[in-house]
Amino acid sequence: MTSLRARSVVTATPVLLLLAGCVGPRDDPGSSARELGRGGRDEGPAAGLSPEAGFIDVPGSKTHGPGWASRMFYSFLPADERPERAPLLLLFNGGPGSATTGILLPYGTGPRTLDPAAPVDGAPIANDASYTRFANLLYVDARSTGFSYERESVQPSDCHGQEQLYVADAADFIYVLLEFLGAHEALRDNPVVVVGESYGGTRAAVMLYMMQHYTLGADEIEVMGRAPPWLKGKMQAHLDAAFPARAGVPREPSQVAEQFGWQVLIQPNLFGVEQMMYEQPLARVDPDLAEHFAAPGASDPYDVRRTVEEGAIVAEHAARSMRNPEHLEALLGVGLAEIDGLTPPERWPSSRYFWSGREAATAAASERALREVGQPDRG
Repeated sequence: MTSLRARSVVTATPVLLLLAGCVGPRDDPGSSARELGRGGRDEGPAAGLSPEAGFIDVPGSKTHGPGWASRMFYSFLPADERPERAPLLLLFNGGPGSATTGILLPYGTGPRTLDPAAPVDGAPIANDASYTRFANLLYVDARSTGFSYERESVQPSDCHGQEQLYVADAADFIYVLLEFLGAHEALRDNPVVVVGESYGGTRAAVMLYMMQHYTLGADEIEVMGRAPPWLKGKMQAHLDAAFPARAGVPREPSQVAEQFGWQVLIQPNLFGVEQMMYEQPLARVDPDLAEHFAAPGASDPYDVRRTVEEGAIVAEHAARSMRNPEHLEALLGVGLAEIDGLTPPERWPSSRYFWSGREAATAAASERALREVGQPDRG
């Protein structure tokens, strides 16, 4: 089994140190590191990058996952200084089914943030610890979460793909990322850091594997099932446009990893439902979690230092801000009238989609295979 090449950390705290090597001067001309980019071009005027938000239509495939196109919401916030040379952080929450606009976007990552200790109707405040101090930020809502929505009225018979849903989910985010890079020439060859929370750890690993091994045939990507039909062509087109010195030449995983080889995982879930089988015994003997298990249901499972009620207030605060036009504009950095596809008339016809019991069982059954991704290269 081919291996995943990635530099990773499992908390957001060391992000600045991790990325220090991404934004330095490029290597000598002709080296693979220079060709693959180290944070934008050294010459020319500064890029005219500004906050933006919108939707990217992603395709569906009845043999690959959900069989209908989806409109996925994104929000972009440029780095405070020289964004054309800063890495791009692709941020998403997990679930699957959690909205990035309800967690990572409003809390602690951008220039404006909600105060978790403030009343639920409190307005966003300035964030002195914004990640834009060192990176460009691209937030994406998964299918049917946050502001993302399906482009058709979904029928129950359409909901069951023949391949693993982990791949379909990761493919959605790859598609959005490549479309975004294609529309922003100043960022096209910058290092990309995949920042995933909870199930986002699984999504990040599958994404990096798929991008780094885009040249493999469908029958060679056994662990993932069938790759989307557009992956090989779309990845090659991106690499050709971003690094024209080797246009048309298939890239090795190690070369692709120079741009798509970074990940930051926050409270990561790497093996889906089955991870709980291994986490629970370890957690129960951890003295720091004794009170949590002594009173089941009393503390927030995502932060045992606070009660369930306190956690609910934090979630409600985010939900209210997403529905408050002034608060939402402050967090996104753009006016809502500028976002095509956001108003009700533009969203019609549309729908939401939720996993059924059958799909959840199919996904859980495929988790064992995902463990093989990190095995050594074939001989």
